[in-house]
Amino acid sequence: MDARRLSEAYGVVGVITLLLLSAGNLLSIHQPRGVNPGNSFRTGAAGHVQALLFAIYPVAFAPVALAYLARYAFDKQAAFYAVLALDAVGGFILYSVALDSAVQAAERLREPMIAALSAGDGPIAG
Repeated sequence: MDARRLSEAYGVVGVITLLLLSAGNLLSIHQPRGVNPGNSFRTGAAGHVQALLFAIYPVAFAPVALAYLARYAFDKQAAFYAVLALDAVGGFILYSVALDSAVQAAERLREPMIAALSAGDGPIAG
């Protein structure tokens, strides 16, 4: 893999990671669910959480798709990197807002979250 494609891949992965971490922080607070590491594949996320993830992934990949579309439309690699840089800045802003929101929600929803986590399979297998 040449250096240009490698830097492109790092940028794409970085942007998508920021967006998915933002969604994951909020989802872990608002939809808490205990997971037993020994049975994590059999007792995965609940149906509504999987449906939310099904909706989150296209939204997370859309900014990167716009970067590729900009490269195609302008026929310039610089357009791709410019849009990807804007996506990264937006991702950092979204991550900081989502993190602050998750912290505030965790403080507000502490008791129901602990009850929800202790109701299902916990981290200690019996």
